[in-house]
Amino acid sequence: QPHVLLLDEPTASLDAANVGNAEKLIREYGQQHQAPVVWVSHDKAQIRRVADRVLRLKDGVMQEVMP
Repeated sequence: QPHVLLLDEPTASLDAANVGNAEKLIREYGQQHQAPVVWVSHDKAQIRRVADRVLRLKDGVMQEVMP
């Protein structure tokens, strides 16, 4: 049982139905285990669906962006 999930484009190779299933599974794991989830994505729609906080790396500087 990991204490933190570090995910880099975890749904990039999935079809739309399985993207939804994976997002739900990851969200439930984080909630049930009170585990933070660090999720890297270039999919802005997905970011809006799954993120509580959004950080962006720009020119080597990490910036918080409003979701």
